[in-house]
Amino acid sequence: MAQNVQAYVHDPPLLARGRFADGAVAMIKVRGTREGLLLTVPDDARLHSSREVAAALAAHLDDAEAFFSGADIIVDLGERDLDEGEIAFYRQVLEERGVVVRGFTAASPQGRAAIRKAGYHPLQVAPPERTTLGDGAAATPAAQIRPVNPEIEEARYLRRTLRSGARIRHHGNLVLLGDINAGAEVAAAGDIIVWGTIRGMVHAGALGDDSAIICALGLNPTQLRIGSHYALPPSEKKGTIPGTPERVRLENGRLVVEPWKMK
Repeated sequence: MAQNVQAYVHDPPLLARGRFADGAVAMIKVRGTREGLLLTVPDDARLHSSREVAAALAAHLDDAEAFFSGADIIVDLGERDLDEGEIAFYRQVLEERGVVVRGFTAASPQGRAAIRKAGYHPLQVAPPERTTLGDGAAATPAAQIRPVNPEIEEARYLRRTLRSGARIRHHGNLVLLGDINAGAEVAAAGDIIVWGTIRGMVHAGALGDDSAIICALGLNPTQLRIGSHYALPPSEKKGTIPGTPERVRLENGRLVVEPWKMK
C-alpha cells in the first residue's frame, strides 16, 4: 500500500510565473546529443519575442538547476528571424545560470549570418549519414550535431558511490550501483534507480517528466524532486522499516513514497 509521507515538506513547482508561464517550459524543447544538450526555441518571432524566449529559457533552466548547471548547451534557433544582439541576449541568460554555451544553430540564412556575426560558427543538426550543411558546404564531423540514438544511449549505468560534491546528470534513465552520499547531486530526464542508499539530492524527470520515478534500496535524502515538484524529508521517518527498498512517484502534485516491490 502506498504511503503518502505527509511529514515530507512539499513545495510548489519552481516555474517562473508570467504572462505565458504555463507554456514557458513547454515552448523550449530539449534533447541530448553527443556534443551536448540541444535546446530548441520557437521559430515564430511574431508569436514569441526575444524577451519571452529568454524568460522561457530561464524558467526551464531554473526549474532543473541540478540538471543544467555546468552542462554543455547548443541552442537551435530554427527559422527564427534574429540578429546578433538577440543571440548575445540568449547567451547572457544561459551563462548567468552556469551553463556552457557551445554554440548556436539555425535553419535560415539570416540566422546563420547572425550567428557568424556573433562570433560563432553555425553548427549543423543532421543525422549521421548527412554530409552537407544547409548552405551546400561540405560538413565536417565537428560541424555536425549528431542526435543520440535513444536505443543505445537513453539509459546510463554507473557503478560507484557518489561522495559529497559529486554531480551526475543524464538526458535519459539512470541506474546507479552504489550510494549517493549527502552533498552529492543526481539529475536525470527519466527514471533514477539506485542499488544503494540515497542520502543526497536526487531529481528524476528533470526536463519536466512528472511520470518519472525514483527507486532505492535505502532512502534518507536531503531532497527529492520529480519534474517541477520537490520535497524535503522529515526529521524522523515513520511507517517504513529501515533498510526497506522504496519507490517515489508523483501523485496529485505530491511525492508519494511506497515500498519498492521487485517481482
